[in-house]
Formats: sequence, structure tokens, C-alpha cells
Amino acid sequence: MRAVRRRIPAAILGSAALHALAVLALQLAPDAPPIEPRASREVTFVLTEDPPPAQREDERPRDPAARAEVIPSAARSRAMPRVVREHGDVAALVPTPSESTGEAPLEAPPVREAPPTATETEAERRERIRRLVDPAAVARSAFVVEGAPSTRSGPATAPLEALAPRSEHEAQRDLDERLRAAAMTKQHTARERLVARARPDGTYVFEHGAFTAVITADGQVQYEDAPAIRTEGVSASGTLDFNDMIERAQGRDPYAAEKQRFEDDNAELIERLEREGRERAMAAALRRLRGRLARVWADDVPAAQRRRQLFELWRDVDDSGGDGGAREVIESFIRDNLPLGHADAYAPDELSRMNAMLEAPSRFDPYR
Repeated sequence: MRAVRRRIPAAILGSAALHALAVLALQLAPDAPPIEPRASREVTFVLTEDPPPAQREDERPRDPAARAEVIPSAARSRAMPRVVREHGDVAALVPTPSESTGEAPLEAPPVREAPPTATETEAERRERIRRLVDPAAVARSAFVVEGAPSTRSGPATAPLEALAPRSEHEAQRDLDERLRAAAMTKQHTARERLVARARPDGTYVFEHGAFTAVITADGQVQYEDAPAIRTEGVSASGTLDFNDMIERAQGRDPYAAEKQRFEDDNAELIERLEREGRERAMAAALRRLRGRLARVWADDVPAAQRRRQLFELWRDVDDSGGDGGAREVIESFIRDNLPLGHADAYAPDELSRMNAMLEAPSRFDPYR
């Protein structure tokens, strides 16, 4: 503590000595020279006019008097053309002959006035201004579109109300309608028809792979199924269809749909063969009927019994119109072999008894 107390007075004394030296130095320093004031200068502003623009040599003065000075004397002697209006919308330059030179004046072509411009309405002016300041309209007017027009919004020349883009719901609805229409009109691949091939014996055959179909000459369709296990020649390779085996084990035909399709594709052929077969069968039956009638009438039995057999043959023939003319054949045979007035001809009372056994409207009358 004593050492600290001794240092404080020494510091105070040193500081006082430094301040005294600084004051003494300021007193002994020389005085600075005085600053002289600057002399003021007078500034004069002069207003000048721009020189007139230089006139080009080929420029004509606007003053009529000056214009007259520019025109040469030879050209001045010519009369200037005058303007004559006809019908209110055409102005023609009609030149007058020259007095000094005597030359023929040049004919000036007729001058047609420009048609008056249509005044722009207030609504059109507002619409034009709106198009000028609307960014979308400006962008559309400068954009070159290639291909089909967009369906998202109206054309660039349409009113601003029609340029608003459609909503996502409307766009999706239109897209769904177009896709649905395209799907409904899609051209599906047509199935190949199962056409039977003709054979020399008058039948038709079709080989499916899983079965063989044969159409007989009378229109009957016969199928022959291929075996479930099929070998390829004498080799050990082959095919086995477990699905066919399971279907057949359950009593179902695995190719019933294909067989029906074959009959549908060949329906016209089958119908024609059936009709031709019936006609051939009927013609053969009529030929056999004529032979049977001849044998019945040639039998060594009483004539009444033979007439009875001829009547029973006539009765047993179908009377619905599908007999192919069998009854006509029997009646024609009776008229040819036992005509009316013949000793073995049918008597009127005999015909009455036979017709009593028939159901109406059938009536046995070979002599009509």
C-alpha cells in the first residue's frame, strides 16, 4: 500500500509538468500569415439566336411570290392546269393550251379522291384499346399456329369474353366424349369364316384341328373329334390337352361353340343341300311309287281288293302339300289303268263309302 501511495503523487507531478511544457510551446510558436481575400470577377451572359436552317436547292418556297421567281420563264408562259370536279367524287386536271410556245398541253390522268374513312364507334375504339393493352390478346396476335385450332380457348380474333380458357372439368368432359366416340366406332378385326371345302363325291369337309366337320350331300353335318392325345407321325413327340379331357369327362363338348360357328358360317350351303336332298328323295320316292302301283294292280286278286289297296295308298300320303305330288301320281295311275266306264272302275257308291272314312276336307275323287 505504501508503494502505491508513493506512485500516485509522482504521476500527478509528471502530468502537470507535461501540460506546462505544452502551454509554453504554444506561447513561443510564431504567428501564421494572414489570408488575403479573393478578388471578385464580373460574368456577362449574352443571349444569341439560332441561325436559320440552310434551305435545300430543290426545296420550293412556300411563298407564292417566291415560287413564281423559281419557275423558269419558259415554263412560266405555260398555263397551269385547273381542277374540275365531276359527279362530286372525281377530280380531273384539265390543262389549258400554252400561249407562248403553242405546244399541245400534257393530259393529266384523272385523280380519284380517297373514299371517306368510316368513323370508329366508341365501342370499337374501346375494344381496340383493350386488345392493345391485353397481354393475352397481344401474344395470340403474334403467335403463328400450325395444325388444327386449339379447343382450350377461342381464336385470337374472337372477343375477349370468348378467349377465356375452359375449365379442367369441361376439357376432361370433352376428352371423355371423344374417346368414347372413338372406342364405339373402332373397326374390330373380323373373324375368318370357317368355310367348308368341296370334295368330288358331293360332300364338303372342314378340318379345324380339334375336329373334322363333314357336310353330306343331303345337308347333314357330321363331326369327328380328334383324339386327346395326338402324336406326330412315328416320333415320340405329341400333344396332350388336359382341358379337353376334363371337359369331355364332365360330358361337355369343349368345341361346341366352334362347331356352332361352323354351321352358322355354312348355313346357306347346308340349307341348299338339304333342299336338294329332299327333292332327290321325293323324285326317287315317286319313281318307287309308280312301280308299287303297277305291282298292286298286276296282283292276282279280285279287282275290288286292288281298288281298295290303291285307295289306302292315296289315303296314307300326306295331304298337307308336302307329298311332292304323290296323290296326283296315284290318281293319274287310276285314270290311265281303270278309267271311268271301265269294267274295273270305281263305282259311285264305292267312292261314297271310301270318302266316309276320310276326314274333311280330304276327298277321294280320281275321276274329277
